[in-house]
Amino acid sequence: MPPPDGLLDGIMGRIDLLELRDDLEAERRRTRRWRLGAGAMAAAAAALLVFVALDEPAVAPQEYVAVATADGGGPALIVALDLARGTATVRPVSVEAPADGSLELWHIEAGAAPRSLGLVDAAHTVKTPLDAAPGDVVAVSLEPPGGSPTGTPTGPVLYSGPIVALE
Repeated sequence: MPPPDGLLDGIMGRIDLLELRDDLEAERRRTRRWRLGAGAMAAAAAALLVFVALDEPAVAPQEYVAVATADGGGPALIVALDLARGTATVRPVSVEAPADGSLELWHIEAGAAPRSLGLVDAAHTVKTPLDAAPGDVVAVSLEPPGGSPTGTPTGPVLYSGPIVALE
């Protein structure tokens, strides 16, 4: 006697379902391993973040700035100092570029000769090396085109201001 119609299809369907269950269980095991690994990595990253955060100094470094003005007028340029790197960022605010000369920036320490920090660009912020301390002065003089020919200021000082600590 032959088997009833659909019996073979039912058996084959059950066999396919069993294989699918086995495949699904294997995928679940792999996914669990990935999740555990990702969780362990996230915990390690969080621990590293806490370690780095606690290793930072408790006191923020002091910031210094000089605001160069013309005889008490508004700020002509702002010089922000990064003492850790020994650099200064010179940002023009209301500097007027002379048509017949150059503006030169100077660092003046108490009891020392002025030292050139380069030419001031009236339109752009520039960075320059600067090893300075509070109480020193920055000044801008009017010089011949290209800057001072002698290495010291030769023209009138147009802007100046002391280096002070920001609090």
